[in-house]
Amino acid sequence: MPPVRCLLYFIPVPEHYPEKFFHAAIHLLFSYLGIRIHSEVCTRDGSIDSLVETYTHIYILEYKLNRSAKAALELIKQKRLECGQTIGGRRR
Repeated sequence: MPPVRCLLYFIPVPEHYPEKFFHAAIHLLFSYLGIRIHSEVCTRDGSIDSLVETYTHIYILEYKLNRSAKAALELIKQKRLECGQTIGGRRR
């Protein structure tokens, strides 16, 4: 099992945990791994849950608890189109 998956595997998932709990856990994980992550990045049309930066790419993460992955992907596509294809010369 990949190391990241192992770290997340043992986090309990009771239904009463709010989305922000998982948001914080993922933020801490990326930070612990030395990966640059920004949470609740404000835009003119709302906020991006997390923006992950590498030397070559930028990744947008949207967290959806009790909603489909399709809903999160639609938001990412919408925000990607609004923000353009690159930030600081890096692809998204």
